[in-house]
Amino acid sequence: WESFVKEVIAQVLFWSCVGCAPLTLVLYGIAFMRIRLRYLFGTILASSVTLCTLLWYFNAAAIGLADKTDKITPRAWITLLPVSVTVSFVIFVIAMIRRWSFK
Repeated sequence: WESFVKEVIAQVLFWSCVGCAPLTLVLYGIAFMRIRLRYLFGTILASSVTLCTLLWYFNAAAIGLADKTDKITPRAWITLLPVSVTVSFVIFVIAMIRRWSFK
């Protein structure tokens, strides 16, 4: 029973984290639509969170596959947030430049 619960938790974690990949792309696509500025800001914030979750999962999975001794622990989710916020900020700047140039 315990191994079943662990497998269910692992599957939920896998599918929720991998599901962040298309969600991030959809949110970045929405950022280039003509929406209100506050919706654009919210979209960029949400996409940075989903991108951070995706990066965290692949970081944890790579460490889990590479480490056979269980001595390396994955990085905390929050440590990957600056990377995803930077990527989202660049997308935000590009969306704003596009918005101002095509008025």
